[in-house]
Amino acid sequence: MHTRALVIVALLATAAHASAAPSRRGARHDTGFRLGARLGVAIPMGDIAQNMGLSDSVSANLPIWLDAAYRFSPNFSAGIYFNYGFGFASNCPAGVSCSTHSVHLGAESFYHFLPRNSFDPYIGLGTGWEWMSLGASAGAQSLDYSFNGWEFLTFQAGGDFSVAPQWAVGPYLALSLGQYSNCGLSQNGVGQQCRIASTAVHEWFQFGVRGTFDF
Repeated sequence: MHTRALVIVALLATAAHASAAPSRRGARHDTGFRLGARLGVAIPMGDIAQNMGLSDSVSANLPIWLDAAYRFSPNFSAGIYFNYGFGFASNCPAGVSCSTHSVHLGAESFYHFLPRNSFDPYIGLGTGWEWMSLGASAGAQSLDYSFNGWEFLTFQAGGDFSVAPQWAVGPYLALSLGQYSNCGLSQNGVGQQCRIASTAVHEWFQFGVRGTFDF
């Protein structure tokens, strides 16, 4: 009888300890570092400068977006981002080779609504600096334009599906608002810098897949 009672007490103590311990799913949302990577499609909108539409030069970008953030609480994290976009040029003349790419670098923060659930929706905000280049070449002749300026705000939304204690993957949407203020022109390797007098606002609408890893 005493032995049976001791076994029951031991089983109850083990169950109580297991219920009090944090689940592996919840453990990924404690404080610490988080790395993220995204693949998607970016659609250009707005203008490079007044009367110079962004979509007249770029039809779309394929961005590779990297995040490095620190989780200050299960719900809130903040860090930096780097985004490189492989672009597709618009209205490229026949017999001319055209290219374009963009770079985005800045800071961002996230709020997670259900950090201990298997699906965790989130929203985010970011701000930083943006660079874009446009190039055209035919034979020995080349012409390259560059633009850069402040990316005022990037709105983000998405959801993380927990696939392992430290891994999550899910869809994301992002809309960035920016304005190019500086420009550059290079012809056959000889270039000069300039300022954009008639600035305008442009946007990038992005959608794709994001994966994260928690340390």
